[in-house]
Amino acid sequence: MRKLLQALLAVAVVMLLLALAWWLGRCGVVGFAPAAPAMSATATPANDAELLFREALRRGYAMDDLIVRRELVQRMRDALLQEHPVPAADDATLAAWLAQHAERYQAPARYSFDAVYLSRGEHGTGLQAAAEHVATVLRANPEQYARLGDPFPRGSHLERLDVTQIEADFGYALAKAVVGLPRGQWQGPLASPLGLHFLRITDVEPARVLTLAEARPRLRVDYRQAQQQQVLREALARLRRDFSGAPPLPQPAPLQDEEIP
Repeated sequence: MRKLLQALLAVAVVMLLLALAWWLGRCGVVGFAPAAPAMSATATPANDAELLFREALRRGYAMDDLIVRRELVQRMRDALLQEHPVPAADDATLAAWLAQHAERYQAPARYSFDAVYLSRGEHGTGLQAAAEHVATVLRANPEQYARLGDPFPRGSHLERLDVTQIEADFGYALAKAVVGLPRGQWQGPLASPLGLHFLRITDVEPARVLTLAEARPRLRVDYRQAQQQQVLREALARLRRDFSGAPPLPQPAPLQDEEIP
Protein backbone atom coordinates (compact mmCIF):
# COMPACT_ATOMS: atom_id res chain seq x y z
CA MET A 1 0.00 0.00 0.00
CA ARG A 2 2.82 2.39 0.87
CA LYS A 3 4.54 1.76 -2.48
CA LEU A 4 1.27 2.35 -4.31
CA LEU A 5 0.74 5.69 -2.53
CA GLN A 6 4.30 6.73 -3.36
CA ALA A 7 3.75 5.84 -7.01
CA LEU A 8 0.51 7.81 -7.18
CA LEU A 9 2.18 10.80 -5.56
CA ALA A 10 5.03 10.64 -8.07
CA VAL A 11 2.56 10.58 -10.97
CA ALA A 12 0.72 13.58 -9.54
CA VAL A 13 3.94 15.57 -9.19
CA VAL A 14 5.00 14.74 -12.75
CA MET A 15 1.58 15.80 -14.04
CA LEU A 16 1.80 19.15 -12.25
CA LEU A 17 5.30 19.86 -13.54
CA LEU A 18 4.46 18.86 -17.11
CA ALA A 19 1.35 21.02 -17.08
CA LEU A 20 3.34 24.02 -15.91
CA ALA A 21 6.10 23.42 -18.45
CA TRP A 22 3.53 23.04 -21.26
CA TRP A 23 1.94 26.37 -20.45
CA LEU A 24 5.28 28.12 -20.04
CA GLY A 25 6.23 26.81 -23.47
CA ARG A 26 3.10 28.36 -24.94
CA CYS A 27 3.84 31.65 -23.21
CA GLY A 28 7.34 31.79 -24.64
CA VAL A 29 8.98 31.53 -21.24
CA VAL A 30 10.41 28.14 -22.19
CA GLY A 31 11.56 27.52 -25.72
CA PHE A 32 9.76 24.23 -26.18
CA ALA A 33 6.77 22.33 -24.88
CA PRO A 34 7.46 19.17 -22.91
CA ALA A 35 7.86 16.07 -24.98
CA ALA A 36 5.45 13.25 -24.27
CA PRO A 37 7.01 10.58 -22.05
CA ALA A 38 8.18 7.51 -23.91
CA MET A 39 5.60 4.74 -24.13
CA SER A 40 6.51 1.33 -22.87
CA ALA A 41 6.26 -1.55 -25.29
CA THR A 42 3.47 -3.24 -23.43
CA ALA A 43 0.46 -1.91 -21.58
CA THR A 44 -0.68 -3.70 -18.48
CA PRO A 45 -3.29 -2.86 -15.82
CA ALA A 46 -0.41 -1.54 -13.71
CA ASN A 47 0.12 1.44 -16.06
CA ASP A 48 -3.50 2.28 -16.86
CA ALA A 49 -3.06 5.47 -14.84
CA GLU A 50 -0.09 6.44 -17.02
CA LEU A 51 -2.12 5.91 -20.19
CA LEU A 52 -4.95 8.06 -18.89
CA PHE A 53 -2.44 10.68 -17.76
CA ARG A 54 -0.91 10.85 -21.26
CA GLU A 55 -4.31 11.22 -22.87
CA ALA A 56 -5.31 13.93 -20.38
CA LEU A 57 -2.13 15.86 -21.25
CA ARG A 58 -2.78 15.44 -24.98
CA ARG A 59 -6.26 16.89 -24.56
CA GLY A 60 -4.97 19.77 -22.44
CA TYR A 61 -7.05 18.85 -19.40
CA ALA A 62 -4.24 19.84 -17.05
CA MET A 63 -4.60 23.44 -18.18
CA ASP A 64 -8.27 23.88 -17.34
CA ASP A 65 -8.53 21.72 -14.23
CA LEU A 66 -9.02 24.09 -11.30
CA ILE A 67 -7.72 21.59 -8.74
CA VAL A 68 -4.45 21.16 -10.66
CA ARG A 69 -4.12 24.89 -11.15
CA ARG A 70 -4.71 25.69 -7.50
CA GLU A 71 -2.08 23.15 -6.53
CA LEU A 72 0.39 24.75 -8.92
CA VAL A 73 -0.44 28.21 -7.57
CA GLN A 74 0.23 27.04 -4.01
CA ARG A 75 3.47 25.34 -5.02
CA MET A 76 4.58 28.51 -6.77
CA ARG A 77 3.84 30.58 -3.66
CA ASP A 78 5.85 28.13 -1.56
CA ALA A 79 8.71 28.23 -4.06
CA LEU A 80 8.84 32.03 -4.05
CA LEU A 81 8.99 32.08 -0.25
CA GLN A 82 11.76 29.49 -0.24
CA GLU A 83 13.72 31.48 -2.81
CA HIS A 84 13.37 34.68 -0.76
CA PRO A 85 13.48 33.54 2.89
CA VAL A 86 12.55 36.02 5.59
CA PRO A 87 15.33 36.39 8.19
CA ALA A 88 14.42 35.84 11.82
CA ALA A 89 13.60 39.08 13.60
CA ASP A 90 15.72 40.18 16.56
CA ASP A 91 14.28 41.83 19.66
CA ALA A 92 14.94 45.34 18.34
CA THR A 93 12.89 44.58 15.22
CA LEU A 94 10.10 43.01 17.27
CA ALA A 95 10.05 45.97 19.67
CA ALA A 96 9.68 48.36 16.74
CA TRP A 97 6.87 46.24 15.32
CA LEU A 98 5.16 46.21 18.72
CA ALA A 99 5.36 50.01 18.97
CA GLN A 100 4.01 50.40 15.43
CA HIS A 101 1.06 48.04 16.00
CA ALA A 102 0.43 48.46 19.73
CA GLU A 103 -3.36 48.24 19.29
CA ARG A 104 -3.00 44.59 18.23
CA TYR A 105 -1.20 43.52 21.40
CA GLN A 106 -3.39 44.61 24.27
CA ALA A 107 -3.73 42.94 27.66
CA PRO A 108 -7.42 43.33 28.59
CA ALA A 109 -8.61 45.10 31.72
CA ARG A 110 -9.00 42.75 34.68
CA TYR A 111 -11.45 42.99 37.55
CA SER A 112 -11.32 41.59 41.09
CA PHE A 113 -14.54 41.58 43.09
CA ASP A 114 -16.48 40.14 46.02
CA ALA A 115 -19.73 38.39 45.11
CA VAL A 116 -22.96 37.15 46.67
CA TYR A 117 -24.92 34.71 44.53
CA LEU A 118 -28.62 33.84 44.72
CA SER A 119 -29.62 30.78 42.71
CA ARG A 120 -32.74 31.07 40.59
CA GLY A 121 -33.32 27.35 40.91
CA GLU A 122 -32.86 27.36 44.68
CA HIS A 123 -35.17 30.28 45.48
CA GLY A 124 -37.72 30.12 42.66
CA THR A 125 -40.50 32.66 43.20
CA GLY A 126 -38.81 33.82 46.41
CA LEU A 127 -35.73 35.04 44.56
CA GLN A 128 -36.61 38.73 44.77
CA ALA A 129 -37.40 38.52 48.49
CA ALA A 130 -34.05 36.81 49.09
CA ALA A 131 -32.33 39.61 47.18
CA GLU A 132 -34.00 42.25 49.34
CA HIS A 133 -32.77 40.46 52.47
CA VAL A 134 -29.20 40.32 51.14
CA ALA A 135 -29.30 44.01 50.23
CA THR A 136 -30.42 44.90 53.75
CA VAL A 137 -27.64 42.86 55.37
CA LEU A 138 -24.95 44.27 53.06
CA ARG A 139 -25.97 47.83 53.84
CA ALA A 140 -25.67 47.15 57.57
CA ASN A 141 -22.65 44.80 57.52
CA PRO A 142 -20.86 44.95 54.14
CA GLU A 143 -18.08 42.59 55.30
CA GLN A 144 -20.49 39.75 56.12
CA TYR A 145 -20.96 38.89 52.44
CA ALA A 146 -19.24 35.49 52.65
CA ARG A 147 -22.03 34.20 54.91
CA LEU A 148 -24.80 35.25 52.52
CA GLY A 149 -26.31 33.70 49.44
CA ASP A 150 -25.75 30.34 47.79
CA PRO A 151 -22.53 28.52 46.89
CA PHE A 152 -20.95 29.69 43.63
CA PRO A 153 -18.39 27.55 41.74
CA ARG A 154 -15.75 30.32 41.81
CA GLY A 155 -16.42 31.25 45.42
CA SER A 156 -17.27 34.59 46.98
CA HIS A 157 -14.17 36.46 45.81
CA LEU A 158 -12.94 36.44 42.21
CA GLU A 159 -9.50 37.66 41.17
CA ARG A 160 -8.28 39.29 37.96
CA LEU A 161 -10.98 38.24 35.51
CA ASP A 162 -11.24 39.93 32.14
CA VAL A 163 -14.60 40.66 30.52
CA THR A 164 -14.51 37.46 28.46
CA GLN A 165 -14.01 35.34 31.57
CA ILE A 166 -16.75 37.21 33.45
CA GLU A 167 -19.12 36.67 30.54
CA ALA A 168 -18.38 32.93 30.59
CA ASP A 169 -19.39 32.72 34.27
CA PHE A 170 -22.11 35.35 34.55
CA GLY A 171 -23.41 36.06 31.04
CA TYR A 172 -23.06 38.97 28.64
CA ALA A 173 -25.32 41.49 30.39
CA LEU A 174 -23.60 41.22 33.76
CA ALA A 175 -20.12 41.26 32.19
CA LYS A 176 -21.03 44.48 30.40
CA ALA A 177 -22.34 45.97 33.65
CA VAL A 178 -19.15 45.16 35.58
CA VAL A 179 -17.14 47.55 33.39
CA GLY A 180 -19.08 50.53 34.73
CA LEU A 181 -19.38 49.58 38.42
CA PRO A 182 -17.77 51.89 41.00
CA ARG A 183 -15.01 50.48 43.15
CA GLY A 184 -15.58 49.58 46.80
CA GLN A 185 -19.39 49.67 46.86
CA TRP A 186 -21.85 46.81 46.81
CA GLN A 187 -24.00 46.87 43.67
CA GLY A 188 -27.02 44.74 42.90
CA PRO A 189 -28.99 42.75 42.44
CA LEU A 190 -27.60 42.12 38.95
CA ALA A 191 -29.33 39.46 36.88
CA SER A 192 -27.68 36.58 35.03
CA PRO A 193 -29.04 33.36 33.52
CA LEU A 194 -28.15 31.66 36.84
CA GLY A 195 -29.95 34.04 39.17
CA LEU A 196 -29.11 37.31 40.93
CA HIS A 197 -25.75 38.67 42.05
CA PHE A 198 -24.38 41.37 44.32
CA LEU A 199 -20.88 42.54 43.39
CA ARG A 200 -18.28 44.80 44.99
CA ILE A 201 -15.32 45.76 42.83
CA THR A 202 -12.10 45.55 44.86
CA ASP A 203 -9.49 46.19 42.16
CA VAL A 204 -9.26 47.10 38.48
CA GLU A 205 -6.19 46.60 36.30
CA PRO A 206 -6.58 48.85 33.24
CA ALA A 207 -6.00 47.51 29.75
CA ARG A 208 -2.40 47.93 28.64
CA VAL A 209 0.00 47.11 25.85
CA LEU A 210 1.72 43.76 26.29
CA THR A 211 5.41 43.80 27.10
CA LEU A 212 7.89 42.49 24.57
CA ALA A 213 8.38 39.33 26.65
CA GLU A 214 4.63 38.70 26.81
CA ALA A 215 4.01 39.34 23.12
CA ARG A 216 7.21 37.87 21.65
CA PRO A 217 5.69 34.58 20.32
CA ARG A 218 2.84 36.43 18.58
CA LEU A 219 5.17 39.16 17.35
CA ARG A 220 7.46 36.63 15.68
CA VAL A 221 4.57 34.99 13.84
CA ASP A 222 2.91 38.26 12.82
CA TYR A 223 6.14 39.89 11.69
CA ARG A 224 7.17 36.85 9.65
CA GLN A 225 3.76 36.63 7.97
CA ALA A 226 3.83 40.33 7.12
CA GLN A 227 7.29 40.01 5.57
CA GLN A 228 6.22 36.95 3.59
CA GLN A 229 3.24 38.86 2.22
CA GLN A 230 5.62 41.62 1.14
CA VAL A 231 7.83 39.04 -0.62
CA LEU A 232 4.79 37.73 -2.50
CA ARG A 233 3.64 41.22 -3.49
CA GLU A 234 7.07 42.03 -4.92
CA ALA A 235 7.26 38.68 -6.73
CA LEU A 236 3.80 39.17 -8.22
CA ALA A 237 4.79 42.62 -9.46
CA ARG A 238 7.75 41.05 -11.29
CA LEU A 239 5.57 38.29 -12.72
CA ARG A 240 3.03 40.81 -14.02
CA ARG A 241 5.81 42.47 -15.98
CA ASP A 242 7.16 39.14 -17.24
CA PHE A 243 3.77 37.89 -18.43
CA SER A 244 2.37 41.20 -19.65
CA GLY A 245 2.21 39.91 -23.26
CA ALA A 246 1.43 36.26 -22.56
CA PRO A 247 -1.58 34.64 -24.27
CA PRO A 248 -4.58 33.94 -22.05
CA LEU A 249 -4.84 30.56 -20.38
CA PRO A 250 -7.58 28.15 -21.44
CA GLN A 251 -10.09 27.93 -18.65
CA PRO A 252 -13.79 27.19 -18.27
CA ALA A 253 -14.29 30.05 -15.81
CA PRO A 254 -12.06 32.79 -14.37
CA LEU A 255 -10.00 31.79 -11.38
CA GLN A 256 -10.79 33.59 -8.14
CA ASP A 257 -7.79 35.73 -7.32
CA GLU A 258 -6.68 35.46 -3.70
CA GLU A 259 -6.30 38.72 -1.83
CA ILE A 260 -2.77 39.53 -0.71
CA PRO A 261 -2.92 42.20 2.02
